[in-house]
Formats: sequence, structure tokens, C-alpha cells
Amino acid sequence: MKKLLYFLIIFLISSIVLFLPITDLSRGEITTIFIFVLASLLWISEVIPLYITSFVILILEAFLLPHFMKGISAREFFYPFFSPVIVLFLGGFTISKGLHKFNIDKAITLKVISYVKGRPKLLIFSFMAITAFLSMWMSNTAATALMVGVILPVLERVKDKNYNIALLLAIAFGANIGGMGTPVGTPPNAIAIGILSEKGISIPFLEWMKNALPVSILLFLLTFLFLILLFPFSIEKIPLGESIESEIKKIEKKFSSHKMAVVVISIITVVLWLLSEWIKVSSSIVAILPIIAFFGFGILNLDDFSSLGWDILILMGGGLSLSHALEVTGVSEWIVKTMGLHNVSEIYVLMGFMAITILLTNFISNTTTAALILPLAVSVFKNPIVAGYVVAISASISMLLPVSTPPNAIVYSTRKIPLWSMIKAGIVVIIVSSIIVFFAIHTFLKIT
Repeated sequence: MKKLLYFLIIFLISSIVLFLPITDLSRGEITTIFIFVLASLLWISEVIPLYITSFVILILEAFLLPHFMKGISAREFFYPFFSPVIVLFLGGFTISKGLHKFNIDKAITLKVISYVKGRPKLLIFSFMAITAFLSMWMSNTAATALMVGVILPVLERVKDKNYNIALLLAIAFGANIGGMGTPVGTPPNAIAIGILSEKGISIPFLEWMKNALPVSILLFLLTFLFLILLFPFSIEKIPLGESIESEIKKIEKKFSSHKMAVVVISIITVVLWLLSEWIKVSSSIVAILPIIAFFGFGILNLDDFSSLGWDILILMGGGLSLSHALEVTGVSEWIVKTMGLHNVSEIYVLMGFMAITILLTNFISNTTTAALILPLAVSVFKNPIVAGYVVAISASISMLLPVSTPPNAIVYSTRKIPLWSMIKAGIVVIIVSSIIVFFAIHTFLKIT
């Protein structure tokens, strides 16, 4: 009952937009602004589940906008919910599920750890690197949970508090940073690609990696260095014990044809994603391959299908649908003119969007942040590709608080990280990351 009351209050507050005396806007354009304001308040407040807000956006767009604007049909607002970008991410979720179900991700992790031989700095680097790598291809939440589950029994025997803090923060920050590198690494990347495709701008899988991966690697290396410096430790060897080796043997014994199929199909899919520009096959079409192979031949079952991140896909669809409404009704163009952004240096405009994105993403979901900011940023910036990259990557700089991102929450829940330690490290990483992202994209994409 309380949620219904809050929803009605937000709806009424948003409805004020409908009665504002804006003479240079049509009724359809004002209605679009109302939908945008309502979506923003619902997403930020989370009065109703985030994915349900996407359905609220859809029903309002499909029901109201065709009545007010000629040439607009209800069906075009449905298309983004199963756009090529959604299929691309669905394929990524499927690979992630396969790797996790057959403990392939865990096997990779344990194998690398066994080579570390308990060397403290190398162990931190390895855990951070594995988490970042896995987060490029699977849910960063799942990657973090896996890594924390593997290392927590070891850390129980480590008495150096600073070492525990540095290692756990390395896992969380590595998960956030790794997702920047690929289109399937995190939803903001896919939302940016989807919105740009609406403008007729195609960004192939490898093209995204060419521009984003160097930024991700540089942030990774600097973050590792900062954590070592911020939390100095004196321990010389980590007591891994025999549990790691026994776990590896246990996983290796459970060899199956299904496990081999997951490995082979996942590798083929990733290779085809990287070659999609040359073989002239869309990354989204390639993403259907693991879906058909895993579910069609019984490698994954109906329960696995049901547990895929459908809520994230629906949330992404809502963001893409909202972006389409802003574009086709002309609201985004009106915002540019009204705010006088055409008279402001593009550098300052980009910095403004970047600052807003980083601020929001540390308090609300990065997917929600991207869904709100990307439609505006891509519309008002003369070079929409630059805006897409900067906002999407900035949405992953969620390092400040436990609530900023699921990886942060998971490592904080171990009770081995004081809140101030996370904030201290988060502030340093956010400041440095902001500078690097801005100037790196400036260099790669030649902002003028």
C-alpha cells in the first residue's frame, strides 16, 4: 500500500510537466518529457522494480504518443525490447550461465592461483586480473561472488588487515573495470551501442574493444598500484593450504562432453564476435549461436533459461525505447536549443555529462544511469560516438560505496573492509579514472 502511495505521488509530481506553459512544444513533445521525468523519478527512487518502470515507459509511449503525433505508431516503441543489442546481451548471459554451471570459471581461477605460490602482490594482481577478465564476458556480480568464495577461506588465516582490504577491493574494482572492455561486459556499453544504432551508427564488437579496452587496462594497472600504496602490508607469503589443489583435482575429474561443448562454443562465439566486421555477420546474429547450442541440445535447461538476467534486459529495453521516443518526437533537439548547448564548447558539455554520470552511478544502478543519461548525451553532443563511449564507460566508475555496485556490496559484506577504506580508495580511483577516461577517449576518437 505504501509503494502504491509513493508511486501515485511520483506520478502526480511528474504530471506537473503536462501543465507547464511551454508554447514552443507540441502536446506530443510535452508528453514525451513527462514520460522521461516519470521514468527518471521511478528509476532513481526504485519505488517499483526497475524493469517494471520499463513497462510503464512502454505503455505510456505506445498509448499516448501516437494520439498526439502523426507518423508515429505504437509498435515502434516495442521494437527496442528485442533489438539486436538485447539479443547480443542475451547471448552473453547464456555463455556466462554455461561457464558458471560447469565450474569452468572456477577452474580457470583456481588454476591461476596455484601458479601464484602464495606471493602476496602477485595474488592480488592475479585475482584482480581474473575478475576483470571474467567480467568482460559474464556478470560482474557472478565473477565477484566466485572470487570472494574462493579466497575467503584463505583470508581467514591472514592476520594482516590491510592485505585483506587491498585484495577484496581489487576484486570489486577489477569487476567494475573489466566490464568496460567489451560490448557484453556491462549493460551501459550495450545501451550506448543500441542508441547509436538508432542514429545509423554501427559499432562492431572489435571496434568497441579497440577504443575501450586500452582505457580499461590502464585503469586496471593504476588501480592495482593505488591499492598497494593505500593499504601497505607486511605479510610475505599467503598460506593457500591444500584446499586449492584438491579443488582443482575435483573439478578436473568432473569432465563431461557438456563441459567441453561449453568451452568450444564459447570460444567460437568470442572469435566470431571479434571477426564480425570482416565476415560481415552482425555480433547479434553470432550471439544466437550459444543460445541455440546450449538450450537446443540440453547443455542448459529451462531452469537455466529462466534464471538469465531478464530483468536487466527489460531495463535495457526501456532505456532504448525511451531514447527512441526522445529522438522521434524531437525533444532531444529541443533540449539542445533550450539549454544553449550549441554555444558551449563540446569539451565542457562532455565533462558535464561525465560528471553527472559518475555522480549518479555511485548511488544508483549503472544500467539505470546509462538509460537516463545516454539518450540525452548522444542527442546533444555533435559527435554522438564520443558521447556514447564516455558516458557508458563513466557509468562503470562505481567505486565509492557498497551500494554503488553489486561487486562493492559483495566484498563489503565479508565484514573485512571498513566503510572509510572503501570510500578512501574509491575517491582516488574515481578521480584518476575520470581524467583517464576523458583524455583517452579524446585521444582515440579525436574530439575537436
